[in-house]
Amino acid sequence: MNNRSFIKGILAGSIIGTVLGMFTAPQRKPFPESAQKMIGQTQHLQSKAKRVLKGINKGVSEMMK
Repeated sequence: MNNRSFIKGILAGSIIGTVLGMFTAPQRKPFPESAQKMIGQTQHLQSKAKRVLKGINKGVSEMMK
């Protein structure tokens, strides 16, 4: 019987915590221009890194043949 009470308490606490967290969480604000610029630069660097890794992978694969 105590096991069921514990599980109900955990479930109720998690639901209450989630609801309170949703109400007290700060609202999302639109990104400033500088943040959008930084995201663009990050995506550019990511694509460069992918190209370099593809080249390395290709070179290693050729060496393994």
